[in-house]
Amino acid sequence: KTIPGSTNTIRDTTSNNHDWPQFRIAYENYFKRFGKLQLGFFADAMVSDQPLFANYTGSVLAASAFYPTQESRTLFLENFRAQNFVGMGLRPIFNIFTNVDLRIETYLFQPFRSIVRNEDQSAGYDEGFRRIFFIGSANVVYNSPIGPISLSLNYYEDNEKPVTFMFHLGYIIFNKRPID
Repeated sequence: KTIPGSTNTIRDTTSNNHDWPQFRIAYENYFKRFGKLQLGFFADAMVSDQPLFANYTGSVLAASAFYPTQESRTLFLENFRAQNFVGMGLRPIFNIFTNVDLRIETYLFQPFRSIVRNEDQSAGYDEGFRRIFFIGSANVVYNSPIGPISLSLNYYEDNEKPVTFMFHLGYIIFNKRPID
């Protein structure tokens, strides 16, 4: 059920039932260590028949997200959400000192069709396969006796604030979304 806010150009309350099939597959692997280097690979693909919702914001919120980094799961990144997409990247880990790693992560995200905002705040699609989006992250991680301590520099292409910093102690734990 959608009840438009005071700034929305669409004034009518709408109510729709939405049902759709979806299929998601993810793959993550860290290969054998080569000296101080261990290379990791991550891939994620979503295929869905999910319809657009009554407005742009609802459609993007309901769409599946590509969040390969720890910080990306804590942010609402509109460009990294779509009903159908493929994303993949490399995760090399360099062991600098005992218990200290440098992790460089690079990812590409390809939505099959991006959700776009129409002038009346409704949702639509672009022509498809128009852009590939990039995520990059550099992390220094100290594996302490009480858990990991991490400082990271992150980049999200085409985001309002593309560069972010994150410091955390311990593990970031998330619940699954109801439709994931």
